[in-house]
Amino acid sequence: MDERYLECFSLRTLYEIFGVDPSQAVRRLVYKARAMRRGEVLAPLLLSVAAREGHALGSGSSDEIARARQRVATYDAVWRDLASRWDCQLVKGPTIARHYPPDVVRPVGDLDIVVDGEETLWQVVARVQELCPVRRLDLAVFGADEGHHFAVGLSWPSADPLLDMNHYVEVNTFGYMGDSQRVGLRLDVPQDTAMANVVALAEERFQREFGAKDALDLVALMASGALDDVEAVVAVAESWLVAPELLELLRYVASHASLAHVVDRDLLEALEKPARAERERRATGTGLDRPGADVPRHVMPRSRAGGLALRRTTYRSGQPEAVFREFDGLTLMHCPVGDFLVAQGGKLDAAAYRAAREHVRQDRSWWRTSTPDER
Repeated sequence: MDERYLECFSLRTLYEIFGVDPSQAVRRLVYKARAMRRGEVLAPLLLSVAAREGHALGSGSSDEIARARQRVATYDAVWRDLASRWDCQLVKGPTIARHYPPDVVRPVGDLDIVVDGEETLWQVVARVQELCPVRRLDLAVFGADEGHHFAVGLSWPSADPLLDMNHYVEVNTFGYMGDSQRVGLRLDVPQDTAMANVVALAEERFQREFGAKDALDLVALMASGALDDVEAVVAVAESWLVAPELLELLRYVASHASLAHVVDRDLLEALEKPARAERERRATGTGLDRPGADVPRHVMPRSRAGGLALRRTTYRSGQPEAVFREFDGLTLMHCPVGDFLVAQGGKLDAAAYRAAREHVRQDRSWWRTSTPDER
């Protein structure tokens, strides 16, 4: 890594981003990191940078870094297995981590995987459950004119569940979620991995404010040369509807003295016009009419619902897609990996959940084939 990028991965940078007085001890920086949103994934980054700059680590700090590296290794093993079986795509994660300095731990909470089609989705979800001690399935269902799209989250306890967040793998039938109001689902992911990661970083702004992890991820991508082709970056940001967010992220990085020197001013300037146009499109509710081979498929969901797992099962090969049906005013979804109670807004009371769970336990007439080992 070029020295001008390498110096961005420093305590000086982290003191500035976290807003801690540089005269304060490093442990104050650690306290601040832990107090931030998802601070449990930021702390290993900070500790690894401190070690890189010569600070002695105790057993607790060393173990925390080791656990973070083990989390990465676990995700890498899962991804390699899935990629050997299906044509799926990885977003962020190891594809950004490879551009970090080797002695710096990239913060990682989950593993994001994109698959093409519902049938592959359930196969991948079933495989993750075979590979990992999954305790919980989370489901989001997006209703659209041409059918449904899904996001499935699989989680299980970390090596130290009292200190670290759960392991989490998310499998989606779309590339990027958007905000479901002005920017819908973008089903496709750019073929170029670096460009896919640029979009993914900008996309984070639909969920939360940008922070240290986003800034350093972008620096790592810049160090790799991913943003060198200004015209290509702008075209992708425009096509995937994230020009305002990418511009905001670049400005966020440039607002820190320790990072500003790596930001391409030409890219900032080039993003101004498409960012303004996209903001105007969102404000006016203008539709999308952008024919071209490089334009992603865009779906604005008519509905979004969460799914509560009623029962997990071994893989049901009799029907590759989900089946929805009504029961006593409730919506049930039966899919190859289990049964779910689908809730569109609001909360479901415990009685409704228990009734639905008992119903699916007793009634299997809806499924085309018998299913062994249901639990």
